[in-house]
Amino acid sequence: MIKVNELSKELLKKGMAHSSDEALKMAESYLQKDALPQKNPQTVQSDEKNDILIERLQRKLQNELSGMQERLNMVTHELQMVKDELKRLRAAPNPTKQESPQKIVQEEPKQEVNQRTGGLKPGDVNIGDYFNYGKK
Repeated sequence: MIKVNELSKELLKKGMAHSSDEALKMAESYLQKDALPQKNPQTVQSDEKNDILIERLQRKLQNELSGMQERLNMVTHELQMVKDELKRLRAAPNPTKQESPQKIVQEEPKQEVNQRTGGLKPGDVNIGDYFNYGKK
């Protein structure tokens, strides 16, 4: 009975039977004849397609994994360089701070600028350039 159940589950997994009842009947008939079922041509094709898809996915994942490994190596190398630089900076003697004389900057008085006219004077702009009073 255990063999019948295992065989019927296997038939369902492989797609050779469409329902559990059909799988059970097929399993019993195969065990009575003492012959295992032959693969369906459709299942053979689907198995081949699945194998091809699995190989493609494995290659893709392998490429992604190798790319991530390269990036990880680069980051590790950069981190090591930063650590070395930090050690070098800590080991170097600190230069004494010399107080430099501060320059006294005198602020120049700023002239107030009218925001509306800016720095323009009435004579700077010709009104005739803006208004046209007829034919020229």
